[in-house]
Amino acid sequence: MAYLVGPQSSRNIHGGTKARSDIYEICSRLGIRSVPTGGNGAAGKAKNLISALSHALFGKVDYYIFNFPSINPVAKLAMRIFAMRHRVVLIVHDIDQERAVEPTQGLSILNSASVCLYSGSLSKIPMVGDVSSPRVHLRCWDYITDGVPQPWSNGPGVIFAGNLNEDKSPWLYDSSRKTPLFIAGRNYNAERGMKTDTFLGHFDPNIPNFPENIRWGLVWDGDSPHTLSGPTGLYQRYNQPHKFSLYLAAGIPVICHKDAAVAALVKQWKVGLCVNSIDAIPDAIKSLDSVDEAAIRDGVAEIGQKIRAGYFLSEALAVFIKADDATPVVGKK
Repeated sequence: MAYLVGPQSSRNIHGGTKARSDIYEICSRLGIRSVPTGGNGAAGKAKNLISALSHALFGKVDYYIFNFPSINPVAKLAMRIFAMRHRVVLIVHDIDQERAVEPTQGLSILNSASVCLYSGSLSKIPMVGDVSSPRVHLRCWDYITDGVPQPWSNGPGVIFAGNLNEDKSPWLYDSSRKTPLFIAGRNYNAERGMKTDTFLGHFDPNIPNFPENIRWGLVWDGDSPHTLSGPTGLYQRYNQPHKFSLYLAAGIPVICHKDAAVAALVKQWKVGLCVNSIDAIPDAIKSLDSVDEAAIRDGVAEIGQKIRAGYFLSEALAVFIKADDATPVVGKK
């Protein structure tokens, strides 16, 4: 038996909370119960805190699952307490220390876990090399959506969806970029934006439907549109951005830098293109023949269906928890 410890699914979903909300939903579908933290009002928070402490002190459960890192002080403390008494699984979303942002949680807790789930190439980050806990590879983030896949389009439109903040995506505002993009998301600075781009506004993460003339979804980060540079650009060599799954769930093939962590999946699954620069995109698209296009169309359909169904988290959890009776597969800590 396993329990997921953390906030329950929220209706106020945005890009930063979508992955965790989907994990809650997928675990619920698998019959994994939850130990909620937080809550509405003082009474709700107190009730959930007492319940969590009761599990930590007296629970007899095979695994407790947490999302890492956490920004909630209570959740951080709960991880420590649970790890001292139980087998803890940490689903690793980011290594803040590598992407040059203020860390929300230290890495030492990773050593206290019985199992750590890593996506992309996060497990290859040098500072993670010292973590001794057993590792399970999460091949791809899932993306639960109420929308339907977009019809296949032969148009050249490329969209970049996500956090459009200048600090997060400085490459977006680099005037040396010649290739126009459709962009959608929050924190867009229209005054500094490229006049050739088309801003679509915010989008609902639960129903990511975009105009039909959009054919490709761009995965990019850093301070340059020509290479992966700067802290966030270098981080993309390890990280698998959630927008990779967003695009495929929406039925849109992916374009990424050839050195990005997701490039291996783009090639293996035939779900898009890998380029050296954003300005190389038009020629890369033109070079596709009918066989290439058919392979990409089939790849997006197959992988997108799995992502929408929660296949990949279920696959990763099944490494140590049997789906039929939730009996652990790996040895005790």
